Amino acid sequence: MTYSVYQIIDELNTFEKDDNDKTVYLYPELNGHLNTLKTMVKEYYNSEIVPFLFEYEFLK
Repeated sequence: MTYSVYQIIDELNTFEKDDNDKTVYLYPELNGHLNTLKTMVKEYYNSEIVPFLFEYEFLK
């Protein structure tokens, strides 16, 4: 089965709340990889896509 990133975050990245109301992820390695992916996508967007949008005045 093929999942999108949104589906992985929504369906597979499950967590529970402990007694101190802290979030405890059932798959901490998956959560770490998702956080890394989000950071890398944000950096790519800011360095590669945003300049193009300003160059062609899609953003002002």
